[in-house]
Amino acid sequence: MKNPEHNPLIWDYAYLLIVAGIVLCFDQATKIAARFLIPAGESWAPWINLEPYIKIVHSWNSGMILGMIGGANGLIIAVSEVIILAILFLYPRMSEGRSIYWVGLGAGLLLGGTIGNLIDRVLLGYVTDLIFLSYLPIFNLADVCILVGMVILASTFLRAVPRLR
Repeated sequence: MKNPEHNPLIWDYAYLLIVAGIVLCFDQATKIAARFLIPAGESWAPWINLEPYIKIVHSWNSGMILGMIGGANGLIIAVSEVIILAILFLYPRMSEGRSIYWVGLGAGLLLGGTIGNLIDRVLLGYVTDLIFLSYLPIFNLADVCILVGMVILASTFLRAVPRLR
């Protein structure tokens, strides 16, 4: 029997799951707090002078990241499940020849955010949104993590592609 300390794949997956777990905990905590502390459709502005620009709002949507493709909850649940399985299955190949730190961080953010929004969809039928920044749709922490995770992964993969001369 092999010693798990000598299997780097276990540590790589541990890193992925720790990042995803942290994202998931913070995402669900902020959504639960918004649902219980702020009445639906209401808002709270921690900084009164900045209220027109930033505030916490108890809102919801049935769309994807930043409210896109509204009303397709079943399709979005299926796509989310495929994304989760793809990350878990392809993670070892994603990190080949790349920094496991950046691949794990990007994939962990994407995984945690996707699971966070999936939990809302399955349990509530919609996603709780709570962050209002002027000129942007209302969003949540999972949306931010999904977006940042995709940017990190894209930049990591683009840096690893050999340049044509």
